[in-house]
Amino acid sequence: MSVGTYRWFPSAGPNNRLRMDKLRAPVGRSSSTSRTATKRGSVIPPTSADTTSILSPSSTSFAVSLGGRAKEELRRNSIAYTSRLMSGSDLTLAGAEASALLVSCGYWDHGVRVHGLDNNLRVLATEAGGHRGPILCLAVAQDDALMVTGGEDCTCRVWVVDHSDLAVALSDGYVQTALGSANTGESVLSCCHVLWGHETPITCVALDSSLDVVISGSREGKICVHTLRRGEFVRFFTPPVSGGTPPAIARVALHPTGTVVVHARDQSLHAFSVNGVRLASVNAGEELYDLQFCNEFVVTGGTRGQVCVRSLSDLQIQSVVDLSRHGPVHCLALTNPELNPIPQFLFVGSADGMLTIVDVDPTQEQQHVSDAVVTL
Repeated sequence: MSVGTYRWFPSAGPNNRLRMDKLRAPVGRSSSTSRTATKRGSVIPPTSADTTSILSPSSTSFAVSLGGRAKEELRRNSIAYTSRLMSGSDLTLAGAEASALLVSCGYWDHGVRVHGLDNNLRVLATEAGGHRGPILCLAVAQDDALMVTGGEDCTCRVWVVDHSDLAVALSDGYVQTALGSANTGESVLSCCHVLWGHETPITCVALDSSLDVVISGSREGKICVHTLRRGEFVRFFTPPVSGGTPPAIARVALHPTGTVVVHARDQSLHAFSVNGVRLASVNAGEELYDLQFCNEFVVTGGTRGQVCVRSLSDLQIQSVVDLSRHGPVHCLALTNPELNPIPQFLFVGSADGMLTIVDVDPTQEQQHVSDAVVTL
């Protein structure tokens, strides 16, 4: 597996906007099973688990975080996103981004790795034993301090990323005793809670630190809601099914307003309130590999190779960007909304290694689309 970083220059002209910065292989890659690696991360050896454990393009096995301490310092000192210092700290946004952390899972030893992006992806931490079995997915909160992993052992774990004070404050008695990991605040990655409620392996997770909510989906078709900071079970619900057992949950996404968007293996797409009230249901007509929110819209991409913009209220398609010539859409990203009022962009990663950039509002009828080859 290789990790590439690129520099985006929106004002450099349509033919010279995306420039390669670095392409590196993570240190300690021998600890992963590279011969069975997928596009989204390394996986456990097929001899140690059945093929249903292998990560699919819809499984998220890595995320980037600035770290809780750095993000808090940026917020406290009101750092402008032009990287100009607004108060007395020496930490700028550019400096924080340079020391960002790559958190990944899916390794054969069932651990979580933290690599530093500023020093040839040197391994900063390896936390093994957080789950009793393979870790299948992870997600990082918008505050960059909290992370949730979901595992084959039917549990989710809440982790604190590089914030010692928060780790000490949140760690519950079970983690400190039964797991034998009393957080002293010295680790880059600290497990604070174990979330129970599922009876089958976890397939997807989503969280929001402002709402204090964790959403998790599993193979049995159950969606569980927990509190993030206290790790308490709140409720569960399942997508509607005409007969038989509910389909496995493929992906969940949590909007800042509390709306939960759920995609199931039967290709259905649903919107629920965080209280479990169903708001809308449609047939997506494909397997979706990624869901992202853009204001009051849901942007989806999947096997058909099309980026669909749907209204959050009823999940109806409002606009389509056809990229089927590049194969299935594997991942989506939008410019951080905190970067407003600079121009907003939609980044689309396709199966053939192409990165497509849509540089106007994707809800409009006309988009300017530019492609760049990103083959890792």
